[in-house]
Amino acid sequence: MRSGQEMFNEMINNASKTTKDSGHIIGDSMKEVFKRVDKVETQPTIDKEKLVEKLYNYFGFNSKDGTYIYNLTRVKSAFNVGTMTLDDFEEIDDDFIYGLADFILEIIKEEN
Repeated sequence: MRSGQEMFNEMINNASKTTKDSGHIIGDSMKEVFKRVDKVETQPTIDKEKLVEKLYNYFGFNSKDGTYIYNLTRVKSAFNVGTMTLDDFEEIDDDFIYGLADFILEIIKEEN
């Protein structure tokens, strides 16, 4: 597969044969496009299901001891007041893990 830079150079050479000005105009307008193409060609891909599996392992979902993880739905200061109950916790489930995976993948996408 040719890189964006190679395609860009070929396009400029062909355009320059027609007229010097047209090659320069094409070059200026297309330079950024081919930089983006090269960037896309080199971006690593992350499989969502593999990421979910890694998150399951990290949070201990697959552990033999039956580990449970809970999300506190109130502010931590409620512990000091003495009004905290088990109802203030939600068990982390598949929806949470898939949502976290989507969040991580979106951050990676934005960074690249």
